[in-house]
Amino acid sequence: MSGLDVPTSGKAYLAGNSISDMKGNDLSDYRRDHIGFIFQSYNLIPVLTAYENVEYILLLQNLSVEERKERVYSILKEVGLEGRENRRPGELSGGQQQRVAVARAMVSKPDIILADEPTANLDSHTGSALLDMMKELNETKKITFVFSTHDQMIMDRAKRLVILKDGRIDRDEVR
Repeated sequence: MSGLDVPTSGKAYLAGNSISDMKGNDLSDYRRDHIGFIFQSYNLIPVLTAYENVEYILLLQNLSVEERKERVYSILKEVGLEGRENRRPGELSGGQQQRVAVARAMVSKPDIILADEPTANLDSHTGSALLDMMKELNETKKITFVFSTHDQMIMDRAKRLVILKDGRIDRDEVR
């Protein structure tokens, strides 16, 4: 879905664009501007603050200082990290680090966010709160979240559930 791998057959489309036909910088730029990523292990840059981790993608997009500042502070507030902007990942709890990762994925206003086991390193209470926040952001910001997960808590909340078995769709249900 992200264009990190090339399909063995068929084509992958996102927002009407065939990402399977894109190569090099075109694919990289498309990913930067249209796809957000949330990783299981957060993938935050340890020497950067929460603010700087979220701002990084906007620097790559060459947005003005004013636009970056407005977006970063706004999204950190939305994910409940107001007042923690200057803390580095090591100074944040696992749930707070994952919220920084969610903010980083959302700040560029992507068409879709791909989340790989986003609750895996969190306790059930923190994971549930994170999923509630993502659901609210999905409904208010109209950003599509696609989860890759084994977590039943995520599957129970999904609006659509696609079960894969041996690389093929085994079941596809809309709820």
